Amino acid sequence: MRIAIAGIGGVGGYYGGQLARYYDPGGDVAVAFIARGRHLAAIRKRGLSPGIVRHVGGSCRLFFGPEHGDITSFTKIEQMLKNAGIKAELRENIDEIVWEKYIFISPLASVTALLGEPFGAVMEKKGEQRSCRRADKGGGTNRESEGGQDGRGYC
Repeated sequence: MRIAIAGIGGVGGYYGGQLARYYDPGGDVAVAFIARGRHLAAIRKRGLSPGIVRHVGGSCRLFFGPEHGDITSFTKIEQMLKNAGIKAELRENIDEIVWEKYIFISPLASVTALLGEPFGAVMEKKGEQRSCRRADKGGGTNRESEGGQDGRGYC
């Protein structure tokens, strides 16, 4: 199996690094990274080290699955990811998972953009935490209208 990691930022770097660390070059699984410009120059100079990626929140789980149809053809991918130490979950209800992620990110992205601060900095300041909590509660109302569950209290 050949895997291409496009976008080697925090997420792609983490998952791609986990896969590359576990699977030997020339083995059954080949991992390739796609980068360009300044990012490519930095990787050539310093290499790709998953130790540089700092995980500061969230579940660090990878949910995936087909939009429609049977999930059994994806079980090899799930096992390959798990073998590399990735908390991968193959799901039939991937649309619901995508909506939950969207409802989580949309209001919080608005707060961080408005304040010009990353999420961690927002959560460190009491007044800004309140803005985040209000945005999080609003997301639950929107999700309920789509037939899903209410907000999960991410802030």
